[in-house]
Amino acid sequence: MSFSGTRDNCKACEKTVHFIDVLMVDGVSYHKTCFKCSHCRGTLSASLLHRPFWD
Repeated sequence: MSFSGTRDNCKACEKTVHFIDVLMVDGVSYHKTCFKCSHCRGTLSASLLHRPFWD
């Protein structure tokens, strides 16, 4: 039995996102490396999404 990943495509690159590499943001799938800041293009981590803006 093999696991081929999800059937979702990454919102940023449109390629298939595998379970081990998926980052879900507001119900949208991204590769962890594709989820980037739209201003500086730096990679974002999921932990940044949970920090209050005043930290």
